[in-house]
Amino acid sequence: MDEEYESGPEDSASDPTTPIGSNSTSSTPDDGNGVTGSLWDSDAALDSLKLEREFSPNESDEERTKRILVQAGPQAAMSIVQLAMHATNENTRLNAAKYVTDVARDIVSDTIGASWETILAGAIKQVEEHANEGSGN
Repeated sequence: MDEEYESGPEDSASDPTTPIGSNSTSSTPDDGNGVTGSLWDSDAALDSLKLEREFSPNESDEERTKRILVQAGPQAAMSIVQLAMHATNENTRLNAAKYVTDVARDIVSDTIGASWETILAGAIKQVEEHANEGSGN
């Protein structure tokens, strides 16, 4: 199975064969697309969640989950778009591109559907008003 690997910072003695996603906070090198970042640190994420619970004790787990997902949505969407455009693996690019086009199609379809429903509801209302005018109601 192909795994992505990356090395840590230049001044570090980190192992260049450390899989991406391991519990590490080392910086990722520029991937050639001008994108740099750091690996996800699960311990830091859990500590952050504990702090959120302490500072917002009235927020339910469901509310907190929804808020976190909504806040992460734009960055996650951009990540998927970037994968669709720049991933080095063709299969990853294809799958990300399929996802992006499916979501875009659904958004357009929802927008057109909502517009159509509004137009149709307006037309039905006008027909009913016109029909009622002639019947004396």
